Amino acid sequence: MEKVLEWRLLYRGEGEAMLKAMIIDDEDYIREGLKKIINWNGHGFYICGEASNGLRGLTQIRELNPDLVIVDVKMPIMDGLEMIKNLRKENIFCEFIVLSAYSDFKYAQSAIELGVDSYILKPIDQNVLIEKVCKAHDKIINNKLIKDNIDLSISFSKDKILQSIIFNTIDVNTFEKYYSFFGFDFPWSNYRIALVEIEGENLNEITAKMNVKSNIESIISENELGYVFDIEIYVGILFNEIKLKANLKILQQMPLHIKELCGADITIVLGSLAENISDISSSFHHACKLINRKFILGSKGIISDSIEESNIAGEGGNIPVRYSMEHIADSLYKAIDAGNISQIENAMDIVYQEFLCEKYCEDVIKVNYSNIYSAALNKLVLVNCDMKEKLSVCQEVLKEICQKDSLQELHVYMKHKFIEISEELQKMRPDDPFKKIIDYIGRNYNQDLKLETIAALFNYNSDYLGKKIRQNTGKHFNTYLDTIRVEKAIHFLREGYKVYQVAQKTGFKDMNYFYKKFKFYVGVSPSDFKGRT
Repeated sequence: MEKVLEWRLLYRGEGEAMLKAMIIDDEDYIREGLKKIINWNGHGFYICGEASNGLRGLTQIRELNPDLVIVDVKMPIMDGLEMIKNLRKENIFCEFIVLSAYSDFKYAQSAIELGVDSYILKPIDQNVLIEKVCKAHDKIINNKLIKDNIDLSISFSKDKILQSIIFNTIDVNTFEKYYSFFGFDFPWSNYRIALVEIEGENLNEITAKMNVKSNIESIISENELGYVFDIEIYVGILFNEIKLKANLKILQQMPLHIKELCGADITIVLGSLAENISDISSSFHHACKLINRKFILGSKGIISDSIEESNIAGEGGNIPVRYSMEHIADSLYKAIDAGNISQIENAMDIVYQEFLCEKYCEDVIKVNYSNIYSAALNKLVLVNCDMKEKLSVCQEVLKEICQKDSLQELHVYMKHKFIEISEELQKMRPDDPFKKIIDYIGRNYNQDLKLETIAALFNYNSDYLGKKIRQNTGKHFNTYLDTIRVEKAIHFLREGYKVYQVAQKTGFKDMNYFYKKFKFYVGVSPSDFKGRT
């Protein structure tokens, strides 16, 4: 009883929060009197309409869907009992209080047979009417509570049954028994599972998920595309594939609609096609596989089973050759230092294809991008000591890497960042193309420099570049490089570095070769030279 009183208080508000009552009587003064004889609002109702005979009442009830109808037995055209009988045939159910000026039991008996349990004789006693109205109110509220609980139970049961199909814990024959009970319109010719993931740190609450699910359910049910249910942390959709294909625009617009309705970004992942009920599980597992690769395949949109195959291969469907991250960092540093935008883009595209092909998780990919960025900049600092501050690893860039939502977005950002660094460096370089090359050799003398590599960096033919270096320096490339290295070695020996340290700092990996070259150009060994200084 306390629960009923609680619900009665809830409904005794304004407008739609209250229950609706209708008055049907052929006497105008009776209708007006019934409106005023009691405080309808105070008893949880508002008068939503009235009619002067059963036929008009029938039309009004169909349109207004009242919770309670006060109706006279005897009226022209169609009496009250005939009207109730017609409503019962149409499966329109509401509570009735029947009024009659006749005490003949046959009228009361007919009303009882029609499921009416409130019968009042005219003239109407105010207290009796209040008693009947309160009784009707309690009954209506109780019935609403029961219906809500049943609907909720059926909703939960639908979720459980669909989950059972997905996890193979119910056989198809058993499932078929539930079709009509839960309103499933199976079987369909084809099925497809979709998983909807809600994005955003503040949207992980249960209420947010319920809100998203409710709005998706409205879209799906309105267009009869399938059924919506909870599945683990996702909102699941079981699509009727034929109807989905015919209404693809609705699916494509769904992320935008949900954003507008709930403020939530969603990713919809479509599993593979299921040709029968027993294949639905495979569609679900395929969707799970795709959602685990969401960072690679993209986010905040729709990922389908056809995307993965087209994205994981390079041009022509060929899987690219694998490269180590160290090799990539080295290639990037050289391209950035030389100002070769094309090679920067090529190196980054190799990284991108590498992660498309391999089954790395999001965190591993971001760590690798961070390491490539740090390694490339550290190498640049070694040959651009005067720009150490500008080339130091930027924490804002590392933060941006962590915040990117997809591999594509991260790839574009890092490519742009490396090009930006290269363009900044080129402002400090000579304008003359050949002087740029000489400047590059002068800064990178301690690296494993080869004429072919330098020619490729600056878009020259290696034979032509070799001739240009000989014409401008009077020396072959290797001789010119050895000369620079030996000059640097003399400088470091004078600064007090040990002989083995100088060999390392000037790019001579073999000590015997260093001694040989130094003595050839200087006339004495590095040790003798150091002893004289």
